[in-house]
Amino acid sequence: MGRTQILTGLTTLFKKAETVHATPQDLSTLLRWARGMCFLAGPATLD
Repeated sequence: MGRTQILTGLTTLFKKAETVHATPQDLSTLLRWARGMCFLAGPATLD
């Protein structure tokens, strides 16, 4: 999975979160998860 796909996925998630009126706590959890995913995908996409 490339970095672009991850960013696209995140954008989609945030749009969904906005439509269901996610709380700031939900968004911070989402951000923490996203950071973890980017960290995991990072080494694989650096080449």
